[in-house]
Amino acid sequence: MGYLESKIGKAVKFGPPRDAHRKGANTRNGKIVDEVWAIESQRDAQKHVPHHHVDCWGDYAFCSQLIEWENGGYSIRLAYYRQRCGEDHWEFASQTTVETIPTTIKALLERTLAKTDWFTKPTSSKY
Repeated sequence: MGYLESKIGKAVKFGPPRDAHRKGANTRNGKIVDEVWAIESQRDAQKHVPHHHVDCWGDYAFCSQLIEWENGGYSIRLAYYRQRCGEDHWEFASQTTVETIPTTIKALLERTLAKTDWFTKPTSSKY
C-alpha cells in the first residue's frame, strides 16, 4: 500500500467557476489519456517516519496530465497528489491548478525553463 498509481484512463470532471455557472456554463467531462511524473520515486510510500509534528505536511507527487475532453479537444493539467503525514492513502490535492490548452502550457514551461538562474536557488527542505 501507499504507492500512487497511474491515473491514465481515469475520468475528470471540471465544474465551472461560480460566476460562470450562474450564467449557465456547463461542467466539462473528460479522461486522462497520458501522464508524466516529475520524480517517479515521489509516488512511493511515505519517505519519513509517521509523526504528528506541526511542520509535517506529508508527501507530495507532482505530474502533468493530458486530458481528452468528451466534447473534443485536449488540455494539459499540472497537478499534484498528497499523502497525509502518517497515512498511506494518496489524494488529489490541487483543486485549483494550472489547466489549459497545450500551446499555453508549452509557452509557460519554455519560459520557466529559460530562467536558468531559478534552478540554482536553494530549495526548501519541504520537498
